[in-house]
Amino acid sequence: VAALVAFALMYGGIYAVIGSILLVAFLFFQFTRIHKKREKNEVNDEEILINSEHDVVVNATQQIEQAVATTIEVYQGVLDGLFKEDRKNLSKLYKIADEFHGKCKRQRAYEVLPTLQRLNQASLDTGQYYVQAVDYSYEISVSLRYITKSGYDFIDNAHEGFSKEQIEDLKELGGSFIAAFREYTDMIKNNDYSGLEKIKERRAGILDLYSELVKKQIKRTKEKETGSRNSILYLNILNETKIIAMKSANLMRAQMNLYNSDDFNKISD
Repeated sequence: VAALVAFALMYGGIYAVIGSILLVAFLFFQFTRIHKKREKNEVNDEEILINSEHDVVVNATQQIEQAVATTIEVYQGVLDGLFKEDRKNLSKLYKIADEFHGKCKRQRAYEVLPTLQRLNQASLDTGQYYVQAVDYSYEISVSLRYITKSGYDFIDNAHEGFSKEQIEDLKELGGSFIAAFREYTDMIKNNDYSGLEKIKERRAGILDLYSELVKKQIKRTKEKETGSRNSILYLNILNETKIIAMKSANLMRAQMNLYNSDDFNKISD
């Protein structure tokens, strides 16, 4: 690049100099615009006012509710996009998952400590549950982003799609997964966490199904019914689904503990 610029300046004369100045000015403008947009997004994330322990619980609940909604949208959309080999929709979903991951990452890095410092000494339990909720949300965002990126890259590189049997298996797993998350949504909206024991059973069912589907895919691979890229993506989806199922149940337990905390109820009552 440097050689090309030097060549242009040598033989282009004053026009090359003017062009170079305009190019530098344009790049500087673009960098400044992107930097300001990034700063604005970070400021918007920090504009949430937290003046009490009660505010911490309310804010955390809103973020958990949004995390659950995003997970439903992206996970269901990725499976549908892979089944239909819809590259455009997978690209859109990756952007959503990437933004969700970035938000969780910023919250974990920049919001946790200031929030904990606002809590009084008697609110150690609330602080503990809040940290757990932030960590579980972040870990879910990592898996969700990975699934979406892997799915998009797979279709973008025109690899062989899933077989009918694989699609049926993923529909079964995805159905149980989405049903659990819809129950999470109802729990948060109704402030009723009595169904968490039932969620334990559903999570156990998802883990059992995960093991069964892994064995089925190993058999397919041995019999050369599916290609290597296909098998890797399929197994990755199974594994990340298992991780999200485990972390989401823990997330909801942290949410239940926040809702039942003295810091929340002594004011909301």
